[in-house]
Amino acid sequence: MSRAVHDASGDTLAENAPDVSTADALAILRKHYDLAGTAQPLPGERDHNFHVRTDGEGEFVLKISHPAEDAGFTDFQNKALDHIRLVDPTLPVPFVRKSLQGAAQFAVSVDGSAPRMIRLVTYLPGQLLARSPVSAAQDRNLGIFLARLGRALRGFFHPAAGSDLLWDIRKIAKTRPMMAHIADPRRRAMVERVIDAFEEHAAPVIPKLRAQIVHNDMNSYN
Repeated sequence: MSRAVHDASGDTLAENAPDVSTADALAILRKHYDLAGTAQPLPGERDHNFHVRTDGEGEFVLKISHPAEDAGFTDFQNKALDHIRLVDPTLPVPFVRKSLQGAAQFAVSVDGSAPRMIRLVTYLPGQLLARSPVSAAQDRNLGIFLARLGRALRGFFHPAAGSDLLWDIRKIAKTRPMMAHIADPRRRAMVERVIDAFEEHAAPVIPKLRAQIVHNDMNSYN
């Protein structure tokens, strides 16, 4: 992975997290949530995730963070979900299930690894957008949902919201070193022109614009 990704994302994207077995996941559920059932691994960019089907208490997603993930960033996510649930409780978003000790998150060493943040959120059933038929109605409903989500996040702030992520359009200049990996010279030149134009025209005025926390990563798998 390039130095630029490592610098902007820390070790959470530059280094793979140690594996977590299904047995480890079930042991965490029993010890910290008094839950029993089954656990199915799910894909995750940084976390290890498990779809949990409990014996009579519903379905959840157990999230075991990368050892290098900052606890403030996972707390940011938890607090955002709490805020959304308070402002617009009808929005279909997960909510955090607290541990037996009343914690929204806590650190545990999994199979000898460095401590990792543990969280449990409710599972939202349904079909991935990528596997659903595309329609105008679907597009409209998706837009409505994102607008409601953005409105629900108005007024929410967290100290970790300033995390230095390459997904933040304001950080586009940090992607310049990655252009070296674009083999096609024409495509590489096109990307360079876009970055140049952004830095010349957009970057100077962005600090003057209104801003708030938004989801900002809607895609058919997310």
